[in-house]
Amino acid sequence: MAEGTEGGLTYLVTARPDSWELALEDVRAADPGARLGEAVGPGLFLVSSCREPASLAYALRRQGPFVRHLFPVAQWVAGAPALAALAAAAEAAAAPLDAQKPVAVQVRALVPGLAADVRAAIEGALAAGGWVPTRGDAPQVLSVVVGASASWVGASAALHNLSPAAGGIITFAHPATRVSRAAGKLLEAFWVFDLPWPSAGRALDVGAAPGGWTQVLLARGLDVVAVDPAALDARVARHPKLTHWRGTVQTYTARPPDGAFSLIVNDMRVDAAETARLMGPLADRLDTAGVGVVTLKLHPARRRRQMRAALDHLALAFRILGCRQLYHNRSEVTVALAKRGPPPSPEGVH
Repeated sequence: MAEGTEGGLTYLVTARPDSWELALEDVRAADPGARLGEAVGPGLFLVSSCREPASLAYALRRQGPFVRHLFPVAQWVAGAPALAALAAAAEAAAAPLDAQKPVAVQVRALVPGLAADVRAAIEGALAAGGWVPTRGDAPQVLSVVVGASASWVGASAALHNLSPAAGGIITFAHPATRVSRAAGKLLEAFWVFDLPWPSAGRALDVGAAPGGWTQVLLARGLDVVAVDPAALDARVARHPKLTHWRGTVQTYTARPPDGAFSLIVNDMRVDAAETARLMGPLADRLDTAGVGVVTLKLHPARRRRQMRAALDHLALAFRILGCRQLYHNRSEVTVALAKRGPPPSPEGVH
């Protein structure tokens, strides 16, 4: 591992550019001795920490929502990008990895046009050295960030990087038939938090209009109750598995329950406190094995305070599985919820 400027290990941390100071606060909360190093790019910075990757990742999963991705830096390559030097650094960084298991090679090039060549050179070097490089999911990751005047390489267990994608940058195809790009938030939440998609059952979409999340749920084969006084997009409005409650969530929750839901989602455009307040009465309608996905809209000047207050309120009714500012989030965070019960094992906390 590369040593940090103040001792310990060096980590390359990714956050939204407008949230990097909050992300640094998260790292320092996990390790009060952590020190800020070089800013590598927008929302991308080095920190030194005495905590090992497993320990730091566990702490950030529990209370580090503004860190989107990180990896421990094992090799630092000075100068303009050179394929041979990067391949050699990657091979050296991969030494602690298990050669019997596949290695996901993740390359972020801050210089346009380099990623494909760098990835090919590194994959070739790893394969020649006896590793099994892959571009799919794998239990261990070789991470590379290539800058104009320096590059950073590290190897880690995939679980320790907080996100399965390089830099937490997760993108999805947006076909013309898709109602809204907001669908990406829901798809990313299930991936990052490793939530199980219900194979059948009912879903409740609170504040559903125009129907971006409803469309995703219907495509998964779920029967959907969409609650919103506004109209839904014509691409979902006549779906046979859809029931549209043309009213507010307050009027819906005032009715007698009409059965349990395998999934409850909420992407309403109201502030975090209001979202948390509206979700509370729905907790009893979540199936025992069900999950919830909620976005909390945060005011730029008081994001952490608003988030903490909303999470405290949600925790009165639900078990919080995770909270993170995802790639598709802007001035908001996404929260994964479950029925209240025994706390999960450390391996299951995201």
